[in-house]
Amino acid sequence: MLSPRATLHVLAFLMLGHVLSAFAPVRAETIWFVNDDAAGANDGRNWAGAFVDLQSALSAAVAGDEVWVAAGRYVPTRETEPGNARTVTFELSTGVALYGGFAATETTRDQRDVQSN
Repeated sequence: MLSPRATLHVLAFLMLGHVLSAFAPVRAETIWFVNDDAAGANDGRNWAGAFVDLQSALSAAVAGDEVWVAAGRYVPTRETEPGNARTVTFELSTGVALYGGFAATETTRDQRDVQSN
């Protein structure tokens, strides 16, 4: 058992760590790539290895992430009520940004052409 003074030091240390963690980013923002024509690793890390289905990217993304979607056809596969095909939908997690209009060559969001893609 810790002495009252040692307990106080441990509590102060834990509180300081908690306060500092509020100012530190939890994780770096990730961009997940989706292209139904991708032939690479299909891990979503870049255009060459993009996910071929949107659901995979939406499942991988967490708050702070972006999902970039190239022109293509994407069909939802997630059932909100298991066994009920009428509930199949795409569902975004809170804090995830979804952007379309890409040709699968862009390196910045402002390069996308929503009219053409």
